[in-house]
Amino acid sequence: MRRLILLSLGLIGCFLLCTPELLRAQQSLFGIGPKAGFYLDGPVLMIGGVAEFPITRNWIFEPGLELVFERSSTTRIVGDGNVRYAFQVRGEDFSPYLFFGPSIVIDIASQGGETNIRPDFRANVGGGVTLNTRSDTQWWAGLKLFLLSEDDTDVGLQGGVIFYL
Repeated sequence: MRRLILLSLGLIGCFLLCTPELLRAQQSLFGIGPKAGFYLDGPVLMIGGVAEFPITRNWIFEPGLELVFERSSTTRIVGDGNVRYAFQVRGEDFSPYLFFGPSIVIDIASQGGETNIRPDFRANVGGGVTLNTRSDTQWWAGLKLFLLSEDDTDVGLQGGVIFYL
């Protein structure tokens, strides 16, 4: 019984300490928006979408989906699960950030009437800057580096806009 009371008091204390910080950290529940860019190994065009789920004021979970138009009848679908750390710059309307996370890649190649599908795993690291940070519409641009791929390492230049709902 004593453990249950101590556990309950601990959970209530964590709730009271963490809730105000989480409420201050979030402008809204989440944001979504389009992104576009190109990979330097080519160059290869990329279009896609990204969502943002703020965890705290600085930490944001940022899943994304990309459609990459490769050469030689190959289309690449990339699903990211990045975590972003935003550096808050006091009094400014921009915020630099760094991110990292896993990526699942699916290459779909069509040659001679035959379709081959090849999955791959990658790790992402990168950074960039978010503009208009005091608004519900935020523009961003950045650089993404793919690592741990079976094929090779690639660098992508990307940009987009996030609409917070």
